[in-house]
Amino acid sequence: MEDGYGFYAKEFNLKKDEDFFAIRSVKMLDSILSTHDGRSAYLVTTLQRGLRLTHPDLEARIVQDWEVVQTFPATVGDAEVSVWRQRQSNLFEK
Repeated sequence: MEDGYGFYAKEFNLKKDEDFFAIRSVKMLDSILSTHDGRSAYLVTTLQRGLRLTHPDLEARIVQDWEVVQTFPATVGDAEVSVWRQRQSNLFEK
């Protein structure tokens, strides 16, 4: 996902680790969100099964605190791409 997102981000002049971040842990997610100053953030995931198997705590946090805005179909297995936003009830609790 990270490479694909980086490829398309160039088209929109988005820079890795500035405009978008590759998140691999709950700690990393919390760190990025804490520096986000309350601005709207979106999370993009793919290969949900792989996320659940390799980072179950991160997958659980995403399902708990975020909601799917839209999912785009994939041509390969469960590689569909989902765009998430934080649930409204959690925006001001942190």
